[in-house]
Amino acid sequence: MKGSFIVFEGIDGSGKGSLVRLARDYLLRKGIPVERVVVSAEPTEGKFGRLARELSRTQSDPQKSARECLDLYVKDRREHVKSVIMPALCEGKIVLCDRFKYSTLVYQALQGISEKEILSLHEGMPVPELVLVLDVSVKVALQRIELDGSRKMKEKFEQEAFLERARERFRGLSSVFLKENIHVILAEGSVKEVFESLKPFLDAVIR
Repeated sequence: MKGSFIVFEGIDGSGKGSLVRLARDYLLRKGIPVERVVVSAEPTEGKFGRLARELSRTQSDPQKSARECLDLYVKDRREHVKSVIMPALCEGKIVLCDRFKYSTLVYQALQGISEKEILSLHEGMPVPELVLVLDVSVKVALQRIELDGSRKMKEKFEQEAFLERARERFRGLSSVFLKENIHVILAEGSVKEVFESLKPFLDAVIR
């Protein structure tokens, strides 16, 4: 049985987490066994992921600590690939992941690190079968962040000017990863409306 790796991307507040959960429920309704669907996210709850989140929460300048951010995110991702993603794919499971290498390319490139260097650090990592980039205006994203009761504070990348630049980079990912299956999904409607628009892409890779 062949595994599938599907990634949800976009700026903070684009709805990735909610849509990952809806995707999982949809796959279960299609008759896919619950043990075959793996939901994950980055940064992870591992050592490097926790340090990366702490860095984002304790700093206010999005340009600060670029090298440290890059190092933590890449170390966290390598650990994630080794311990979660590849074992699941080798067992024929479907991995739904909230963020992957694309977020690092967007955010750390905006911090001033070259795309070439960032891409080189991801050589040999698995390539998703499908990448869904959730596109929302920064105004809507920030409204969602404000209304999210689970967030205790804003992180350093959740600033209007920075997110405007990040949004444009997310929208242009297919020009960087020419051979990857990347689709930009308009995501300003309700979560159910947005999910309906991305279902055909899920159906195309999971039968």
